[in-house]
Amino acid sequence: MIPTSARPAEAPARRRFDDRGSVATMTLVAPVVLAIVLLVIQVSLVFHARQVADAAAGDGLRAAQANGATLDDGRAAAQQFAAADETLNVQRVEVSPNGRRVRVVVVGTAPSVFPGLSTRTVSGVAEGPTEVFLRPGQR
Repeated sequence: MIPTSARPAEAPARRRFDDRGSVATMTLVAPVVLAIVLLVIQVSLVFHARQVADAAAGDGLRAAQANGATLDDGRAAAQQFAAADETLNVQRVEVSPNGRRVRVVVVGTAPSVFPGLSTRTVSGVAEGPTEVFLRPGQR
């Protein structure tokens, strides 16, 4: 006979949440989250490279617009601006006259965070009139 003071061992309390399968879930979710983060970084790099290309084209335009400036002055200013920021790998800078206007085009590539994938080509364009000082009555 079992004495009354010795009670049978109580069953362990049931846990409210079961954590079985959580490692498998994290194994599936972690790569997806990492890919999304890398995709956001890649889009940000392309956007920033596009902004740098636009700003470099604008800087080259201002240099080429000045009275007495040459097209090479605009090209040099655009290349120098783009080289200061390492986000844009400049492929070419085109400065072309169009009557009394100048057009500057900066083309380059944005870096890629995904190994083995090609980089995205971005470009910036700026166009405006050149400065010409005229005498009174001259057109």
